[in-house]
Amino acid sequence: MSFLLNYRVKDVMSRELVVAYPEESLSEVVKRFAFRGIGRLPVVSRQDPCHLEGLLTRTDILKTYNRKALELGSPRQLPDLR
Repeated sequence: MSFLLNYRVKDVMSRELVVAYPEESLSEVVKRFAFRGIGRLPVVSRQDPCHLEGLLTRTDILKTYNRKALELGSPRQLPDLR
């Protein structure tokens, strides 16, 4: 494992960037997670793709879903996150 310490980020990073935009629906991003087999996406501005606005993770989505489910108080009324 110690041999990895000699590598540079550029040697192992992904070059094909997959991003999300702030105004996108969660349903679109969840599809992208599933299709690409990823669990996090950088969120960038559509007007300036070099401007990083944040990071969206599967955990962020699950936390939001769980919080909304608890607010509703009934498993029959689970939120629609579209």
